[in-house]
Amino acid sequence: MFKLFFKNLNQRKRLLVQLLILSFWAGILGAFFKINGNPNGEILLIAGMVTQIISVIGLVSKWSIEGPK
Repeated sequence: MFKLFFKNLNQRKRLLVQLLILSFWAGILGAFFKINGNPNGEILLIAGMVTQIISVIGLVSKWSIEGPK
């Protein structure tokens, strides 16, 4: 199913979807480390949120469809 989903996307959208998936993992790991008392958990949570925002904005924008002009 993932192969069919990624096959229909161009290269820019595929990279942004991969970044979105990576940001979810950063959020999960950041929450895990934060719960266990590791001070670097906050950094992972913030990085996950920032990458989610960047990937969603990139997927919605025209850049992922047409490219820079």
